[in-house]
Amino acid sequence: MRQSVGLYQRGFSVLELILTVTLLLGVAAVCVPGPAPELQSDEDRMATEACRSIARGLEDYQSDTGFVPEGRSGKKTFAWLRGPGPEPQFNDHPGGLASDLSWFLLKNKMGGGEKWGGPYVENLDADPWGHSYIVLFREEEKDNNVSEVSLTRWVLSAGADGILQTTVHDSILSGDDRGVELN
Repeated sequence: MRQSVGLYQRGFSVLELILTVTLLLGVAAVCVPGPAPELQSDEDRMATEACRSIARGLEDYQSDTGFVPEGRSGKKTFAWLRGPGPEPQFNDHPGGLASDLSWFLLKNKMGGGEKWGGPYVENLDADPWGHSYIVLFREEEKDNNVSEVSLTRWVLSAGADGILQTTVHDSILSGDDRGVELN
C-alpha cells in the first residue's frame, strides 16, 4: 500500500536548496564587513598613540604651569618642538627656533617652577620609524581681535616615508603623517 506524502512531509528540491544558499551568501556578503581598504599597521597605531600621549602631556603641562609650552616661562620663543631621534624631512620647514620637547614633558628645564607636576609622559622615544616627534604651533586672532588669540598645535610623526608633509597651516593630516591636533 502506498502512503500519500503530505505537504509538510516532503523534502526540499535541489533548486530550492541552491536558491536558499545563494540568498544567504548574498545577505552575508552585505552584512559582514570585509577588510578595510587602509588597515593601519602596528607602527601607525603606535605613532598615533604616542602623539596622543604627547598631546595629553602638553595639555597637562599647560594646565599645571599656566604656560603654553612655547618657551621659557611661557614666553613665545620657539616655533616648534622636537623629540629625540633624527629630525624628519619637512615639505615646508616651520623655520624659527626649535626646542627639545623633553624639556617640557620630562624635565623641568623651561621655567615651570614649583607648579610643574611632571613628568607628563612615561617616555619620549623616537617614532616607530626612528624619527623625532614634532610639535608645530600656530596662533590665530579670533575674529580679527588682537586681544583674543587661539593657539593650535599639531603633534606629529612623519610616518614611514620620514617626510613631514603636514604643515602648521593644515587642518587635516597630509601624506602618511600620523598625529593629533590640539586647539
